[in-house]
Amino acid sequence: DLKLMLNQPDRYLWDPARVAGSNSGGGGGGGEGRLVFPDKLYGRDQHVRELLKIFQRVIVAGGQREFVKITGFAGTGKTTLINQLREPLAAKGGNFVTAKFEKLGHVQPMQVIFNAFDEYCRDISGIEGCSRKTPEIPNLTCYCTVRESVRKTLGSNGTVLTDLIPNLRHVIGEELTESQNVAVEGIEASNRFIYFFRLLVRAIASPSSPVILFLDDVQWADSAALELVSTLASDAELKCMIFVAAYREEEIAPEHPLNAEMAKLPLSGIPINSIGTGNLAVVDQITFVSDVLRLSPRISRPLADLVHAKTTGNSLFAVQLLRSINEEGLLRYSARTRRWEWDVDAIQARPVDDSVVGLLTRKMLNLDDRMQWMLKVASCFGSQCERNVLTQLLQSGQKQS
Repeated sequence: DLKLMLNQPDRYLWDPARVAGSNSGGGGGGGEGRLVFPDKLYGRDQHVRELLKIFQRVIVAGGQREFVKITGFAGTGKTTLINQLREPLAAKGGNFVTAKFEKLGHVQPMQVIFNAFDEYCRDISGIEGCSRKTPEIPNLTCYCTVRESVRKTLGSNGTVLTDLIPNLRHVIGEELTESQNVAVEGIEASNRFIYFFRLLVRAIASPSSPVILFLDDVQWADSAALELVSTLASDAELKCMIFVAAYREEEIAPEHPLNAEMAKLPLSGIPINSIGTGNLAVVDQITFVSDVLRLSPRISRPLADLVHAKTTGNSLFAVQLLRSINEEGLLRYSARTRRWEWDVDAIQARPVDDSVVGLLTRKMLNLDDRMQWMLKVASCFGSQCERNVLTQLLQSGQKQS
C-alpha cells in the first residue's frame, strides 16, 4: 500500500483543490463524493496483446485481412476490448466501422451493414452531425484519399449503391450520381449490388486508410448480413482490413447461420483468431474497486470480495452494483474521514440479482412513470436515439404529466 501511495500520490492522498473541483459540479474524473469509473480495462492484458499483434500484422505491416472472434457473456467487456484498437488505428489514418445488431432485427436484410458504411461515408465527408471519434486525424486527408480511390474504382456505377448507402454521394460526388441505373431485378440485382459493394470496400481499405469492421452482438444478425460479411472476408483482393465479430457464444445454437458462414472462411485462406472474455478474477476485481474508490487494495478488499461474490466478476454487473449500493446509501463518501465507507453487513443482506439485466430492470422499475414511459418509447428506436428525439420525448412527457 505504501509503495502504491508513493508511485500514485494523486490517486490515494487527499487534495483540497480536487475536492473543491468535485463539488463544483463540473465534469472530469477523480472527484471525491461521487463514483468515477476509470476508462480502462482490467484483467485483459493478454487479450490486448493478442489484438495488437493482429493489428501489427494487418494494419502496420500492410498485410491482407484477418478475422477475429470475440466471445463472452453479456457485460464481460467485449466491446471495450476491441475499442482498445481505436487509438492506434486513428494514428495510422484508419477508420473504425461499427455494425451493431439488435434483437428485434431490422426491416431490410443486411441493413445494419449498409447503415454502418453509410455512417462511415458521412464521417469521412465531414458532414454536420458526424460521430467520428478520432478528431486528431484530419477528415480532409482521409476524405481526399478515399474519394479518389472510390471514384476511380466505381465511377458512375456508384449509383448502384447510393439507394442503400445515401451518404456515398458525398464521397463520389454528385456529378457521378446523376447517371441512371440499369433496370435489373431479382437475383441479378442482388448479385450486381454485392459485386459493387465489394469493390467499394476494396477501395476504402488501403495501407493509407486501413479499416476495422466491428460487428457487435452477432448472435442477433440476420443470415443475409452474415453471408455478406463472409463474402467480404473471403475476398482475396481485400487488403488492410480486420473483421471483428463479438457475440455471446451461449446464444449461438447449432443451427445459427453464423456457424455455416464461419465454416466457409478457412477455405478462403483468411486467418481466424479467437478470443474469449471471461469474468474478472478476484485480484482484478480488487484493483477495479480500489481504483474507483481511490483507496488502497488492502482497505478496499472487503468490499471488492463482496462485489465479486455477488457479480461473479462480471464487469458491467460490478459497475451497476456499485452504483446501486451508492444510490441506496450503503456506499457513501464521508466528509469527516475524507474517504468512502460502506456497510458490509447491509450489502451482504441485500437481495442478490440474478444478472446485470435483473439489476437494471429493477432500477428502471423504480423510476417514476414519466421516465419509464420515455424509456419505452426511446427503446423503439433501437440501441441509439438522437438527441432531438429525446428532447421531443421529454417535452411530450412533461405535457402528459
